[in-house]
Amino acid sequence: MDAVDRHLLQAVQTEVPLERRPFAAIGSALGLQEDEVIRRLSALKAEGVIRQISAIFDTPRLGYRSCLAAARAPEERIDAAAQVINAHPGVSHHYERDGAWNLWFTLAVPPDSLLGLKETAMHLGRLAGADEVRLFPALRVFKIGVRLDMDADVPADRKEMETVVGPHPPTDTPVLDVADRRAVQLLQADLPLVPEPFDADLLSRAQALLGPDGVLQARAQGGRMPAERVAWSRWGEPESPLDRDSESPWPGATPTPSPALVPPRLDPIEVEWDGGMPARVRLGTRWEPVLTWSGPWRLSGRWWAGERDADRYQLVTSVGAFLCVVAEGRAFLAGVYD
Repeated sequence: MDAVDRHLLQAVQTEVPLERRPFAAIGSALGLQEDEVIRRLSALKAEGVIRQISAIFDTPRLGYRSCLAAARAPEERIDAAAQVINAHPGVSHHYERDGAWNLWFTLAVPPDSLLGLKETAMHLGRLAGADEVRLFPALRVFKIGVRLDMDADVPADRKEMETVVGPHPPTDTPVLDVADRRAVQLLQADLPLVPEPFDADLLSRAQALLGPDGVLQARAQGGRMPAERVAWSRWGEPESPLDRDSESPWPGATPTPSPALVPPRLDPIEVEWDGGMPARVRLGTRWEPVLTWSGPWRLSGRWWAGERDADRYQLVTSVGAFLCVVAEGRAFLAGVYD
């Protein structure tokens, strides 16, 4: 581990910014490129120097109740008892100790827990086959965080920092909604060492919580109505095929480029038809032949507002292209292309 690694470890202990590219932001502060930050953190993780990179929440501030607990478990069942206790999602860690109270663990329960903290601990003890469980609630918090000073010149006995004294439990407890709780769940997981970890990995985890249709990805396509202009597929799955070519004309919209002019209201325009096809369009005092056209596309009128159904056409002449709406035998100008 060199000096750069130590500075990097110092930085990630302090904060991993909630930005689209957090490792680029860390590198910018240290004079490193993003890929160098990721490479070094990956190597430190492979060596076991870094166990996990994730958010650490102050559970009492989130409305959770937590406590240190000790259990008296038969020696011949200590491993099985530890597995049962460790399976509870509110147990952050546990360890074996010498003496009668030989299995210790920390437990946290949410504010809406049906059993509450004490009964949850007792229930875990019964499931684990422990003879007895005792709680050791905190009366005052003396340290809520540990940060190791990676400065090589600092003696080892001075490397723990951020000792904080405060009341327990806190007096101000926020009310978490469903979205807040999901965010907490996601940010507790190990952050992947990729340029945009919050995009790919957290979206996948959100999908695991919300269900396969909880996170969708979109692609633009042709369509008359806004809902028709997007093709949706599940996150992480192959993109669904487009229903329409986004580069070709479609009902109610125009291919690239968009119309340069869209009048505030539909103005009448004269169109001459031949066998049901547009042949000429009157522009001012002269008639211009229609060189090519697309349509019609049915436009459902807002029946509750007294509108009738109409058809849309795209007309191309030698002097310009137009979007027309035809309703009840009359044509109206809806847009002009440049």
